[in-house]
Amino acid sequence: MEVEALRAKLAEQTAMWSNTWDKVAQSLAASEFDTNKPITFTGAMKGIETRLDQRVYVHVESKAANGSAITYRVLLGKANLLADTDQVTDLAKTFNPGDVLTVEGHRAKDPTSLDVGNATITRPDGRRIKLSN
Repeated sequence: MEVEALRAKLAEQTAMWSNTWDKVAQSLAASEFDTNKPITFTGAMKGIETRLDQRVYVHVESKAANGSAITYRVLLGKANLLADTDQVTDLAKTFNPGDVLTVEGHRAKDPTSLDVGNATITRPDGRRIKLSN
C-alpha cells in the first residue's frame, strides 16, 4: 500500500474514533444533568479547570440561600469542541477572574454535586454564550 493511501486510511480512522468519543461524551453529559432542575445564579468567576477527560469547567462563586459562599462548576464542554467554536476561542479572553457572570443551566442529577451543565453564561458586557454539553 502506498504511503499516501496509508495516511488517508489513518486520517479516516482517527476521525471516526474522534467522532465516536465525542458522541459518547455528549451522551454522558446528557445523563449527568437533570433538565427538571433548572438553576440561575450570578457570581464572580474564580477560575477555569481543564480535566484529564478534556472537560473544561468555569468556577463561579455565588451566595447560597443562607448567605454563605458556594462555588459552582459550570461545564463548558470538551476542550477540542470549544476550540472549534467561534464563541469560545480563547478562554483567557472570554472569562476573566472576578468577572460577574450570570449562569442559567441545569443541576447535576447527583444532589451533592455543585456541577451545572447545559448552561448559558451572560458576560459583564451582556454577551450570552450558549454551551452545549
